[in-house]
Amino acid sequence: LVAQVEEAAAFAAVARSEAERGQAQAEAAMTLAKENAARVQATFEEQKAVMEEMFLQIESLDTLRVDLEKKLVVAAADTAAAAATLVELDETKAELDATKNALDATKTVLHETKATAAAATEQAAALAVKLTEADAALASAISSAEDTRATLVNDHAAALAAAETRRVDDVAAAE
Repeated sequence: LVAQVEEAAAFAAVARSEAERGQAQAEAAMTLAKENAARVQATFEEQKAVMEEMFLQIESLDTLRVDLEKKLVVAAADTAAAAATLVELDETKAELDATKNALDATKTVLHETKATAAAATEQAAALAVKLTEADAALASAISSAEDTRATLVNDHAAALAAAETRRVDDVAAAE
């Protein structure tokens, strides 16, 4: 019985030794599991922080995208307005060019008209001289014609008086 007890005690000592070794392995496994869980938790927390940062950056980029889209719409409207203004400026320039050309043509006509007027003035002055000469010639001709008429009237009156005298003489001779 003692041998059984000793055997049981040896068996119990081996079992205890095995149990202690199993407990040590379990504690080591538990410690390793806790360390792994802590590493996993730390990695999770780190990835969670990175994800939160990414979400914040995505939100920031989305806000920036919305702002840029609004600015793009405004820029497109400004570009359209600028293009319309350029078209208006081109039309105004074309009108100004046409007006300048018309003004240049008017200036040319004005210079030609001035030249024509100067020539007409010279011609009028020459005609005025000729008219004065013609007036003097006419006055002379009128004076000569009046002298001739007066002579003719006097000659006619003398001829009438002579004819009357002859008629009176002929009537007296016929009586």
